[in-house]
Amino acid sequence: MPTDLFRALGLTDDPRFIAPARLTGPSAKGPGVHDGIVSSENPATGEILGGVRLDDSAALDRVIAESVDAFRKWREVPAPARGQAVRAIGEEFRRFKEPLGELVSLEMGKIRTEGLGEVQETIDIADYAVGLSRQLPGQVFPSERAGHRMFEQWLPLGPVGVITAFNFPNAVWGWNAMLGAVCGDTIIWKPSLFTPLVALATNAIADRVAAKLGHTGIFRLVIGTDEQVGKPLVADRRIPLISATGSCRMGRAVGQAVAARLGRSLLELGGNNAVIVHSDADQELALRSTVFGAVGTAGQRCTTTRRLLIHESIADRFIDRLVAAYKQVATRIGDPLREGTLIGPLANATAVEQFLAAVKAAKEQGGEVLFGGGRACEGVRGHFVQPTLIRAPKNNNLPISREETFAPILYVFTFKELDEAVALHNGVDQGLSSAIFTESVRASERFLSPTGSGSDCGIANVNAGTSGAEIGGAFGGEKDTGGGRESGSDSWKAYMRRQPPPSTSAASSSLHRGSALSSQPRTADPLAEAAIAEITSGMIVGLGTGRTASRAIVALAERVKEEKLDIRCVPTSHVTETLARAQCLPLVDFAMEEEVDYLFDGADEVDPMLRMIKGAGGAMMRERIVAYAAKRRVYMVQEAKMVHRLGERASLPVAVLAFGLASTRASLRRLGMNGVVRRTFDGHLFLTDNGSLIIDVTLAADREIEELAAEINDIPGVLDHGLFLDEADEVIVETKSGAIERLNRPAPE
Repeated sequence: MPTDLFRALGLTDDPRFIAPARLTGPSAKGPGVHDGIVSSENPATGEILGGVRLDDSAALDRVIAESVDAFRKWREVPAPARGQAVRAIGEEFRRFKEPLGELVSLEMGKIRTEGLGEVQETIDIADYAVGLSRQLPGQVFPSERAGHRMFEQWLPLGPVGVITAFNFPNAVWGWNAMLGAVCGDTIIWKPSLFTPLVALATNAIADRVAAKLGHTGIFRLVIGTDEQVGKPLVADRRIPLISATGSCRMGRAVGQAVAARLGRSLLELGGNNAVIVHSDADQELALRSTVFGAVGTAGQRCTTTRRLLIHESIADRFIDRLVAAYKQVATRIGDPLREGTLIGPLANATAVEQFLAAVKAAKEQGGEVLFGGGRACEGVRGHFVQPTLIRAPKNNNLPISREETFAPILYVFTFKELDEAVALHNGVDQGLSSAIFTESVRASERFLSPTGSGSDCGIANVNAGTSGAEIGGAFGGEKDTGGGRESGSDSWKAYMRRQPPPSTSAASSSLHRGSALSSQPRTADPLAEAAIAEITSGMIVGLGTGRTASRAIVALAERVKEEKLDIRCVPTSHVTETLARAQCLPLVDFAMEEEVDYLFDGADEVDPMLRMIKGAGGAMMRERIVAYAAKRRVYMVQEAKMVHRLGERASLPVAVLAFGLASTRASLRRLGMNGVVRRTFDGHLFLTDNGSLIIDVTLAADREIEELAAEINDIPGVLDHGLFLDEADEVIVETKSGAIERLNRPAPE
């Protein structure tokens, strides 16, 4: 067993690592998850390398909370200083390149040169990120207002969830972690359960270096099942970005879950990559590139060449040479750490079965196996298969070729016209990497057409194969590949948020075009300051929704910055959340808290008994916060919005409560309200853009609220937007003169 390798990387000192001799029961007999432990297998021998104790959902929650706290500190570190931390991490990876690269080969199965090359990718992206840390550039724009300019700035985003696949267990983390770190984000990494040892060693190096520099908690690792870690990680609103690499099936699940909470996702998924060899191609170059792209990493790269499209005039000769090349490389299958090996094993037994199933399907669909098609290295426990060539039928109809099989299978097609080849090339669901070999400028320009009618992939090569990528370019693809971009170019923007504030260079200036108000310098906001005056460190604060509440949110952010208040904020709507993030307020999900200490919100309508009816979205969340607010509930209103008695108007912004808090229903009954959603002025029913019913009902004294609520209950999709002030501790009113008055809470009726 590679004890010395594990010791060199510090694995034997990691409390989560379990040496093979200490494993018992199913964990000692085979790979997989057993009793809270994942056993890692050497795919070349079938031996168990060791076990790793898995994290559960409670551990994940702690990691996320700690990562949020670390982010608040890390974003305050200047970007060039963050770059210096990443530089030190890159240097440490240089020191450990050989043992870490060999661990990649040992646990994943790629040959040693590829394992070392993968760690080099992380080193390279660290170098790239160091330079980036002194740029992160925004733009400056002319303003239509005299004396102003407009500029954009890029701000740290927050904790980033990184989900990686087994085939690049170190480099894909590096692409995300190094860029995310210089952008000011913290990293929460969920690696593949097939390569947990590489993850332990990799994250330990980065975390150790950062901690020595005084930056703790920047790089966090959670190793667990999808149910305990994967799904909760993806669904957590505290993580604004999920970067996921893996299968298209996994990507769809991740994308849908993140979209459901309106988060961001960066998806780098499967690739069914093709090479076009035109009649005028340099055939020697095309042959070497195709073989390397098809059999490298045993066909387990997302950029692996899986389809070969050859011009019919050179097809037979080229295929003969290809078969001969395959015969040569097939003699060099074996131990990935042995010098001279060209092809290592597949990652696990399931991958072997999928390989055999694909070969069988190809035969049944009329494909001809030209070479390979079965297991290799018979008599060993490793997961070895033969590099395989399958020629499609003359009609080029081979359905299995449109599916991505993570194995060294190359499907061979022929074409007559280049347009035919491009159509065949683009006729799959994925769109990652592509290539054409030709000496013709016209053919290459057809493939790279500026109209987009050429290759539909994210990566298009001319006289270079599909496999691999340089860190300077944005890596990723289109269609079912997910659309995400990692590594170089402007991929860093995914890890930040854009803010385009205007900035003035003059002592006085005009407002936006069309405004009739004169320009005045920014002044204090007494109403907002009064609303937040009693907020102190340690509080959980509910943030209201609306223009008036927004004033208090801005004022609160200033207090947090100036007084270093240690608070947590719960937004009451997506609009509020966006504003609070822009103000860099620390946010938590209401579902993670049992109650809030203090809540402020603005009122649309208030009567002398301090009862309020509020419209707009997000009210369901606001009602929950009102119900669980433990201390003060302060609402801000304007004197102009106060009315003598609700009911004097024919139409007010409220939806009749069909379900919700009993206290709110009682308030409706006391007010004698029938209820409306918003002003429509015509009293008709109509649908919003999202299909929700909007109901405008005039007040009617002869209608009972229970009767009307029962009617509303029968209409699917109607939500309660009622929110009342009869339980408010205090109402702060801004009078017409600008003075601030406090209204006492009325005695119960």
